[in-house]
Amino acid sequence: RQYSLLSAHCRRSRAISFKIIDMHTISPIDKELLNQCMTSKLWITVEEHFVSGGLGSVIAEFLSDKLETIKPNLLRLGIKDKFSICFYRIIV
Repeated sequence: RQYSLLSAHCRRSRAISFKIIDMHTISPIDKELLNQCMTSKLWITVEEHFVSGGLGSVIAEFLSDKLETIKPNLLRLGIKDKFSICFYRIIV
C-alpha cells in the first residue's frame, strides 16, 4: 500500500488524473464503485501476494462480464506464480 501511495504522489506532480481505492475485501466485490470508474483508461491492481486468484483476477472477471465495448485496460501487479518442488531428505 505504501508503494501505491508513493507512486500516486509522484504521478500527482506530473498532472496525471488518478484515484486510489483500497478494496478491503474481494468477495463480494463493490460493483457499484467499479461501475463509477468505468470511464478510466487504465486500472492497476497491486497485490501483496500472488497475482492469480487475487483482486486483479476478480476485477478481470468483472470487466469480462461488462457488455460495454470500451473498457479500461487492466494491469495486475504482484508476485508471479512459480511452481516449486519441496524436497525432503530421508535419513536412514
